[in-house]
Amino acid sequence: MNTRYSISFPPEKIKKPIISELIRNFSLEINILNADVSSGKTGKLVVEIFGKEQNLLNGLSFLNEEGIFYRQIQKELIVNINDCIACGSCTGVCFSGALKMSETFNVLELNSSLCVLCGICIKACPLQLISLNSNGKIV
Repeated sequence: MNTRYSISFPPEKIKKPIISELIRNFSLEINILNADVSSGKTGKLVVEIFGKEQNLLNGLSFLNEEGIFYRQIQKELIVNINDCIACGSCTGVCFSGALKMSETFNVLELNSSLCVLCGICIKACPLQLISLNSNGKIV
């Protein structure tokens, strides 16, 4: 099972090794896609979690017990490729490499598995051809 989650934890939990406990105690693999963790502030992570379904459920229960908020991310990046003029503005800000220009043709390519859903490309597109979709609703 491979699922993306947004995890928020209160400042007093920042010093606790939550992610390593999920890995060690619940046999989960965790890929941190984005992180904003500072002492004295609410920590925020976007992670991709790999593991058996029961291990994932147990790990999520652990987060609940620790008072750590999480939600499954059900968004995806939507790009209107047909109207794209291949200016490259979005690729210039895409640090994950999810958006890139094709080497053989001058067209935009999206690799959704690399996208961390940061939304920076949405603001960078001069034609506003990029959006996030969540459960069929544009957000």
